[in-house]
This record gives sequence, C-alpha cells and structure tokens, in this order.
Amino acid sequence: MNKETYNKEDMLTHVATIIPSGFALDSSTGSYQKQLTDRTIYIYVDVYESYPFDVNFHGISIGIRINQVELIFADAYEAFPQKNQLHFGWGNDSDTFARGYFEDIIGEPAKQLLYDTAVNNDETFAIVKPYLQQLFQAAVDFADQHTTLQSLYNYGETMSIEDQSYFYSQPMPFRKMIVKKLLNISDFDTYSNYLIDRFTNVHSRPLVASFGQHLKNYLDTM
Repeated sequence: MNKETYNKEDMLTHVATIIPSGFALDSSTGSYQKQLTDRTIYIYVDVYESYPFDVNFHGISIGIRINQVELIFADAYEAFPQKNQLHFGWGNDSDTFARGYFEDIIGEPAKQLLYDTAVNNDETFAIVKPYLQQLFQAAVDFADQHTTLQSLYNYGETMSIEDQSYFYSQPMPFRKMIVKKLLNISDFDTYSNYLIDRFTNVHSRPLVASFGQHLKNYLDTM
C-alpha cells in the first residue's frame, strides 16, 4: 500500500494484519470485538487521525463487558423514576472493566516512537507494527488470564480506589456494588450503605444516593 493519500480504510487494512484471532471489527464503535457466552471483549486502537495524510498510533486499550453485570445495571437504571436526571454516560454496549496498554508493556522509548511515527504507507506501518503486535498480545493475555468475574474483581482489589475508578467503567461505585453482590462478597451491605451515606452526607448528591438505595433494594431481591 503506497499511494498519495492515506485514509481510514488504509489504516484499517493495515491494522487487520495484526488483529488477534477471533476478533472482528465493529464499524459502529470502531472497536475489535470477540463475543463469548457471558462477556464481550473489546480492543480499541487509539489513533490520532490526519486523513488524508497519515495517522499516529498512541496505543490500545481493552474493555471487558460482563453481560450479567450490565444487564442488572440496565434493569435497575431503567426502573429508576428519575433516570433522565442522572448523567452516568451509560449505554447498552458499555464495558464493565477497562485497561490501557502503553509504556508498561513496550517501554517509554517505543511509546514515543508510536507517537512520533506518521504512518502513511507500508514502510511506515512496518516501523510501528511490532509494537502494536505486543500491545494486542498483552490485551489478549489479560483477557485470557482473567476469565471469571472473581478474577477481575480480585485484580481490581489490588489497586487504589483512584485506579479502580479507571479499571471499572463509570459509575464505578455502582458497578462494583453489583459485582460484590454477584460474588457474594461478605461486605456487600457495608459497602452499599457506605456509598449511600457518602453520596448523601459527604458529596451532597441526593439523586445519586437515591439511585444507590434503589440499586441496593434491587440487588437485595436477588
């Protein structure tokens, strides 16, 4: 592929040469997806687009949607009378967990090379291809390593609360509440009541606190 212009179709053709087995492009989201029985795994390619000239690759990230978690959240959200006043940024295709891959896999110099290399033909793509392959493989390895909700929860528990807020998709506190219930974690009630109290008395967000109570009531029926 060597021509005067470089468009999105050209970029997708290049990326298609390194997509892991079992993943297919979803053109509506721009992600590469692999659907399993209880989850969907997404791989997102982060690119800075300068069509019709070139692109710069900035890395990739992985998202894991646990169907049961998202269905419970959807049911509770849809049944909440004031849902239209909430601003969670939630959608039916939302991830449950997400993780980015950058210099912790390929190193800072390679990360900078990705940022600096303008890809517009086969030769320039060949420069970044080995590093993108490493990132894709790291994402697949993570998904293969964490095949259960318990494993993903345990992984999140090794993080600070701040880092968990990036690992869990938002609203993180309520997704984590659902996960705790599904896994029968012993502090489910303590955690849920803590959240409701914080949103009520510390953050002064009564509507969010009300949703938290609504979600707990829903989960208590399970």
